[in-house]
Amino acid sequence: MIATIQITSPLVEKIKSTQFQNPELVKLKESVEKERIKDFKLVNGVLRFRGRLYVPNVEEIRKDLLREAYHSVYASHPGGTKMYHDHKENYW
Repeated sequence: MIATIQITSPLVEKIKSTQFQNPELVKLKESVEKERIKDFKLVNGVLRFRGRLYVPNVEEIRKDLLREAYHSVYASHPGGTKMYHDHKENYW
């Protein structure tokens, strides 16, 4: 038997809980569940767009995301443009 461990960032949990507080995102989720929208998927209850985590347009969450990325022990600071492109691969 193979055991798997899934570690979830508190920020991802915050994004997940906020994604569906917006009525428009609730409708989007329903459409995705019925497979009407190709580019969106639900993965572990989190809405993704072309594989990237869908970040709701909530200022607090976006600031938290940038703060976490900037202050992470793994972060290097090659400049704002580089950081933007690195994060663009994971977040939409």
